[in-house]
Amino acid sequence: MEARLNSNVGSPGLQAALSRFPDKSVQIRQLLLGRESFRGLCDDLAVADEALGRVDMYSTDLREERRREYEELIEALVQEIREFLA
Repeated sequence: MEARLNSNVGSPGLQAALSRFPDKSVQIRQLLLGRESFRGLCDDLAVADEALGRVDMYSTDLREERRREYEELIEALVQEIREFLA
């Protein structure tokens, strides 16, 4: 089972979830293996994190609007992941 739990070690979705819920590592890994919808949430979170990290590349007039949008998206995704972990 340990090998299966480590199979997503390099996954951006796994890393995004673990960065917010480090104490839920085993549960996150199990959900990633068994629940496609959870895996999708984690992958979406990783993409949103990456997009937020590039927000400074936007023109000044779009930068803050996009930053807010990505932050709101990340907050919503984190909440959905939290519900899976409850």
